[in-house]
Amino acid sequence: MGKTTLALSFLHQQTISTRYTYQYFVSCEGKFTVDQLLWAIADILHISPDQRQNHLEGSILVGLQKDSTILCLDNLETIWESSSTRQDIEDFLSKISNIKCPDIGLVVTLRGTQRPNKIDWSYPLLEALSPLEFPQAVQVVEEIVNNTANEALKKLIWIMEGIPLAITLISHLIRV
Repeated sequence: MGKTTLALSFLHQQTISTRYTYQYFVSCEGKFTVDQLLWAIADILHISPDQRQNHLEGSILVGLQKDSTILCLDNLETIWESSSTRQDIEDFLSKISNIKCPDIGLVVTLRGTQRPNKIDWSYPLLEALSPLEFPQAVQVVEEIVNNTANEALKKLIWIMEGIPLAITLISHLIRV
């Protein structure tokens, strides 16, 4: 539905880059265990192999506190939806949430409406992404392709049912 596009756009906003010295983006695609996620986070934090052996989670938590930092975990449902890893991922996210550092942010994208517990989420919570209304979908396409949508293109937009990612991807293909 465009979660990744939205998250990347958010991380590159001027207000975010001004507030957070470090903006880290971790894709959870292909990560089916908390250990795999921890290794991916350790990679982006440049945690050395010797620091990963005994206390990987602790090294990550320290690494996130080095300066104002925002961490985005994209497509968290890959790990979250498995009942065998849900408690572990909640515990890890809770530890990030409980860091007593005023300049740390956590952004999570996931399908569905159920959120991990034990996290001190900011309020108001964002609403789930909805499909675009047809006129807005046409406007997005026209802006990307830099042309007015003809009837054939409008039919294609209608078939995409307002899904932002599909609309963006097809628009970039048409533009080329």
